Amino acid sequence: MRQRCVAVKRLLMTVDFNDKMFQDQIKILMMAPHKNIVKFLGYSYNTEVEVIELQGELVMVERREKLLCFEYLRNGDLDQYVSDASSGLEWRERYQIIKGICECLHYLHGKSIVHLELKPQNVLLDDNMVPKIAGFCLSRHLGENQCQTTQNLSGSRADMAQECMNTRVTKFKSDIYGLGFIITMLLAGRKGLRNGFLETDKVRNVKPLSETTPFFSDKPSETTPNSVGNCYGMKK
Repeated sequence: MRQRCVAVKRLLMTVDFNDKMFQDQIKILMMAPHKNIVKFLGYSYNTEVEVIELQGELVMVERREKLLCFEYLRNGDLDQYVSDASSGLEWRERYQIIKGICECLHYLHGKSIVHLELKPQNVLLDDNMVPKIAGFCLSRHLGENQCQTTQNLSGSRADMAQECMNTRVTKFKSDIYGLGFIITMLLAGRKGLRNGFLETDKVRNVKPLSETTPFFSDKPSETTPNSVGNCYGMKK
C-alpha cells in the first residue's frame, strides 16, 4: 500500500461545539465532495473512562476524542500568501484562486449549505495552487429554508458580515461577505483593512497591471488573423 501524508484535526469539546455540531459537520463534509473542497477521508469518535484523583478522592471521568482526517496540502493556507505587497502572487494565480472559491461557493449554495467562516485561513492550496475550502465547523445545511437562526456563531468578526453577527441569522449572503473579504485581501493586501475590517472606500494598494505578468501570451494564436479581419471589417 502506498503511504501518503494526511492531515488530522483534533476537535476540543466546548460549549460552542457539541456532539450535534460534530455530527452535522461530518454530514456536510460527506454530502459535499468537490474539487475545491479539502477531501474528507474519515473520522474517529472514541470515548474512554478514566479514574483520576480529584480533591483527594478517586473519581471516574469520561474523555471524548473527536478526530477528522483530510488530505494533506503542502502549500498551506492562503493567509500566508497575503501581505501588504499585494500578496506576491501573479494576477493569473489570484484570478484562478478567486475563480475556484466562487465555483466552490456556487456548489455549496446549490446544495443549501452555507459555510459561515470563509476567510484566507480556511482556504488551503494544493501543489498547483488550486484553492480548497476547509473549516466547516460553523457550516449549516439550510434545507428548504433560505435562512436560519443560530446561537453558535463564534467566527472572527473581521471576515463575518455584521448583520450576521448582530442578528445571528445565517443565510447564503453571509458567505458573499467572506468572499469579498478574500478578494480584497488578494488584490490590496492587508492595507485593504482598517482595524481588521474591510476598508471598502480606500482599497488603493492594488498592484498596477503594468508591473505584473500579462494574462495573454505575446505569441498570436491561430484565430488572431480572423479576429483582426473581423474587427477591421466592423470598423469599415
